[in-house]
Amino acid sequence: MPKMTRMTDIRDFKREYQDRSFFTIRDEVKTCDLREEAWPSFDCADLNYDEGQSGYSKDGCFVSDPAKLQKSGYWDYASLTDTEIKQIKATLPLLQRSVLHTATSFEFHFGPVDGQWRLLFAKLIYPCSA
Repeated sequence: MPKMTRMTDIRDFKREYQDRSFFTIRDEVKTCDLREEAWPSFDCADLNYDEGQSGYSKDGCFVSDPAKLQKSGYWDYASLTDTEIKQIKATLPLLQRSVLHTATSFEFHFGPVDGQWRLLFAKLIYPCSA
């Protein structure tokens, strides 16, 4: 089941896995060249971390429109209050760009707030782990 956490200061966020700060992501997400194209398809049958297989049809970093997250409905399965769901739904239209890092399956979703680009959602789950 997805877990969603609202943060107003990312410095206070601790990733559930090993109680790590958000900023430890930089150890996992190495520099890569963003490619502006549709995200590759994913299949759990093709996932094998030990052999470097991400499960994606192509590997790398991809930037695309945010439609996939906007239509996903993750929030409906995250045991959130009605108020929290309303906050998410109010933020979704602000999204303009989404980034996928296939080596980790992490997704980062950005949009402008008060004239500055902000990270509005981060999806930090490992697929097929349920």
